[in-house]
Amino acid sequence: MKFTDNAKILYDLIFLMRSQWWSAEKIKSYQEKGLIRIMRHAVSEIPFYKSLGIHPESIQSGKDIELFPVMTKQVVQDHQEDLIWLAVHKENLYVSRTSGTTCEPTLTYFDRDCWLFNKYAVKMRRVLAVTLPIFKKYLMISEQYREGLDKSLDREIGGHGFLFMQKHLSLFEDIDQHLALLSVYRPNILYAFPSYLSELIDSMKATGMTVPQIPVIFTSSELLTPRTRWKIETNFQAKLFDTYGSTEFKEIASQCKDGRYHINFESVYVESERGGNSDGEKGRRLLVSSLNNYAMPLLRFDMGDRGEIDMGRCGCGRSSPYLEGLYGREVDFLMLPSGKRVSPYMLTMSIEKHPEVRKYRIVQLSLSEIRIDVVFYNKSCSNRPLQFIEKELRDLLKEELNVHFRRLDHIPVSKSGKFHIVSREFPIQMKTAEV
Repeated sequence: MKFTDNAKILYDLIFLMRSQWWSAEKIKSYQEKGLIRIMRHAVSEIPFYKSLGIHPESIQSGKDIELFPVMTKQVVQDHQEDLIWLAVHKENLYVSRTSGTTCEPTLTYFDRDCWLFNKYAVKMRRVLAVTLPIFKKYLMISEQYREGLDKSLDREIGGHGFLFMQKHLSLFEDIDQHLALLSVYRPNILYAFPSYLSELIDSMKATGMTVPQIPVIFTSSELLTPRTRWKIETNFQAKLFDTYGSTEFKEIASQCKDGRYHINFESVYVESERGGNSDGEKGRRLLVSSLNNYAMPLLRFDMGDRGEIDMGRCGCGRSSPYLEGLYGREVDFLMLPSGKRVSPYMLTMSIEKHPEVRKYRIVQLSLSEIRIDVVFYNKSCSNRPLQFIEKELRDLLKEELNVHFRRLDHIPVSKSGKFHIVSREFPIQMKTAEV
């Protein structure tokens, strides 16, 4: 990385360490101005938004964001070239790739300033908000394959790692290599997917290895259930801080010491869309708008996630908006024959109270049929826990469903390295209500 890049990251980090303590009024004013700037830029310079016919000077407040249509991954795939700033060359931009809903890659382009801010400065602020990394060792388990892993990121700062040391591993590497490294490296800070950490704990116990104490653990990218959090924190004697983000925006919100998911208001604006139901149910669609990506500004991007936005001073001292609840991605919701949607948390709570179950996955085969893949700690365990689980799910869902189980020795992760507790093997085209 160039010296000028490092200088820019440091400048941004100093700004972020100050802005996190702003008052609610100052935060609101900052986001209002940021939204107006990015909206005017979009309708002036981005072909897709120019086609909407919105005049730049007609945008006078942040509420004008409602003039823009909701953006989806499918729209990004279909109009990718029209979403890029005409004045820039793609070869000079940074790019992130993710698989979309059509199993085709979705590319998001970032200008230099946005990339350095979102990719580096925001992440550094997240770490500094909960721990001081000086004199500590950091280990990151990456979802990249071994061949694509940038080993140059492994480095020591301050001579022989005296001030700071970090290492990167691929979660697709042999778990024995990870166990060997952990036995000698002994990190103070660890980042990984929740499902990986759960499997790592089981592997260490199976080999008779003592689970090391790792005071600070960061997780992201997967549904973090209460039992998984408890398992990780208890075994590693750690405090776990989860992060909510996406490839399109990088980190959107991170947990503070009090457990709240504070939104990175300096880089994104988040809406919790209402409408449809009138009973004030929680768990609306989360729509995210970039405040600083002028190369490819995504406005009102449907994250496919559900949650609520709230304000108020936190015990950690911040007044920034935060996610009151994350109820899971749309793809994690169970769809019922009546058209209702059930939060994955309702399902996991019924299954995870059975200590015999080591790992599970709920696969919806059709609107009226679900299969639950189960791995027991003890392979000789009877089917009695499954009978209880089936009854509990039927009582919970209150609809006629064909529920059956499949006992497995291992449940593989996806090609992305992520583990989805709920998966769906059929398309949903109907309009649904939430429960």
